[in-house]
Amino acid sequence: MKILMLAPEVAPFVKVGGLADVLGALPKALRALGHDVRLVCPLYGTIKRDPKWIPYEHSLTASLGSEIIKCRVWEGTLPGSDVIIYFLEHNDFYGRKEVYAGPWGDHSDNAQRFTYLTRAGLNLCYYLGWMPEVIHGHDWTVGLAPVYLNTTDLNGPLGRAASVMTVHNLQHQGVFPEGAKLAAMARLPANVMRPDCLDHFGGANLLKAGLYNCSKITTVSPTYAAEIQTAEQGWGLENLLKFRSADLVGIINGIDEEEWDPSTDTRIPAKFSTKDLSGKAVNKAALQKALG
Repeated sequence: MKILMLAPEVAPFVKVGGLADVLGALPKALRALGHDVRLVCPLYGTIKRDPKWIPYEHSLTASLGSEIIKCRVWEGTLPGSDVIIYFLEHNDFYGRKEVYAGPWGDHSDNAQRFTYLTRAGLNLCYYLGWMPEVIHGHDWTVGLAPVYLNTTDLNGPLGRAASVMTVHNLQHQGVFPEGAKLAAMARLPANVMRPDCLDHFGGANLLKAGLYNCSKITTVSPTYAAEIQTAEQGWGLENLLKFRSADLVGIINGIDEEEWDPSTDTRIPAKFSTKDLSGKAVNKAALQKALG
């Protein structure tokens, strides 16, 4: 199966939270099962280009409103695998060090930055001539991907792809004012501005739009899948998630068994394994000493 993952962060290249860890490990696990998994991520100012990365000769373009914006594509791989990751280089959008926000708060152009990530990520499929069967988006930043698949791309090759949205943190939803202007900037049809799509009290909610439009929804555990359908932890989207409950699946976050293998880990004072657990006591003593 061909799977494209769109994400704002991927470990070990850039990490803000647990989302990055999932993107650094899940594609490798799916690749081991025989799937052709590829990722798209911005090339932030903190990411150092590997000399082995391949720069694409021609620019990738995507439109925001009436403007056609170019970016450069770099092809690399996830460390320890042959999973391809495409980095999108656009200095105005991604050259800064912060992913979502700085000490002053959220970046004022986040709507443009992540709409561009989503649209350019989908355009990359046409650019490569590689059509995935599943588009997998992670959290609000790429919530417009299923919307594009159901509207502007519906009658094209990507319109046949299924879409998955994974909710890592429901609290962050990508809510912006002036929803109609955002829809126009994203070059989406005006009819997306309705309560069961992008509209959010006149503004726009990117995550809500993605959850209404995607084929399937996953979360980081069965418990979390149940919790976000309650008023206490639904953050205003509990009724939507109840409505989509037949397509909502909780899958427990795993770990990268190679990355976190204590028998090979060089970052702990003493290695240990199931055959020899003595290193655990050494590590505990070192931790107690470090913390006083």
